[in-house]
Amino acid sequence: MGDIDVGGDRSVMWKVNAGHLRANTAKSQGAGGGPPGGHGAGQHHQEGVDETNPGDFTIYIEVPATSKVQATVAAALEAASVAMKGATPGSSGRVSFSLPIEPDNEDQIRITWDSMP
Repeated sequence: MGDIDVGGDRSVMWKVNAGHLRANTAKSQGAGGGPPGGHGAGQHHQEGVDETNPGDFTIYIEVPATSKVQATVAAALEAASVAMKGATPGSSGRVSFSLPIEPDNEDQIRITWDSMP
């Protein structure tokens, strides 16, 4: 199983777990003038390949901490659903919605997939 968690720790943090990492694909580097290794000021880029068989992503979004934000996010998800239904299949279009970053919620968004054994 592979997964990525994205959330807030008073900023934004991410944790990625690859279940079957393809050899020599994991990279972590400074970009756009950032230092080697990406530590410190400047941009940073990370990438890699987790080997999988055909399958699905499962996307989890934690229910927001307040009812006001919950209602706003629910309405945004409904609007995204309408946009998805109206999009042309195969058009490479994207559907999005806003989700406020919650502090001290390190796995607010989780995406999982089945890695190869």
